[in-house]
Amino acid sequence: MLRLADPLLRGRGAPMKEVDPVRARGSSAHVAATMEVEPVQERGSSRHTARPSSARRARPQPTRGSARAWAWLLLACLSGCGRSELVGFDGPARDAGRPDAGGCAPGFALIGGACVEIATSLDGLRWELPCLTPDPSYPEHICFTGPNVTRSTSMSGAPGRLYDVQVRVRGVVETRRYVGGSAVAPLVRRGAEASPSAADAWNVYRLAVSDPPERWYLNAGASGEYVCHGVDATFTVRVRAQATVTLFASSVDDRRSQIRNRDDAGTPLVAPGVPPAPRPFDGQFLQLDVLGVTPVP
Repeated sequence: MLRLADPLLRGRGAPMKEVDPVRARGSSAHVAATMEVEPVQERGSSRHTARPSSARRARPQPTRGSARAWAWLLLACLSGCGRSELVGFDGPARDAGRPDAGGCAPGFALIGGACVEIATSLDGLRWELPCLTPDPSYPEHICFTGPNVTRSTSMSGAPGRLYDVQVRVRGVVETRRYVGGSAVAPLVRRGAEASPSAADAWNVYRLAVSDPPERWYLNAGASGEYVCHGVDATFTVRVRAQATVTLFASSVDDRRSQIRNRDDAGTPLVAPGVPPAPRPFDGQFLQLDVLGVTPVP
């Protein structure tokens, strides 16, 4: 049985009223038929309230009117389930009408039943080529490093959806000349040659996306310099969800040699805000951070 309290009697110790749920969902005549009316004095004015009759009555069978009320109640519930505002278990209300986010907030995608931040799949992608030993012939300018480094990850997001990802690339690199393509940021060249010649022994540093296929070289400049440069470049890459994003670094020559981390004055370079800052890195490195993700309309 449902227990209902008359608003006029709340807080005054009045007894609760028991109302048959079948009658309560039918017409008002059903409820009135089980009530007796007596006056109640409050603040000097005459008011009326209803209380259950002392007479015992048999429980009625559901009527056509009550069945119709149940049907309307069910329909209202089903309609309410389609609201555009959904509340997650661990977050604020989010817009379910965004097909790009599957009902999640901007920058998130519905994956495996949970809202996942898209940027985390790419954020912090990094390679390092440390100086292992100096070159005996040119110890102040050249050192030997390790093998090629490949760092890959899969782009998160709604399956099949395209995203424009604003990235920031920072680090310390030697430069190299690339053929073709176009400059999109300092030291960054898009769409240059697919296979740089091994005849040029200066290192190759590349960012590649599998879908849609594209590549960016991240140390574009002049070959033949015996100094390094600091990189701090922001640009946009277009990536489809589930595509592979790869950072690649190669010392090119068989000796695995590279330029030491020094500027024109012989001072090691530091990339502010990027580990191991404020200390310089003994070698070359690049780190990719995500600044924003926008679904492509």
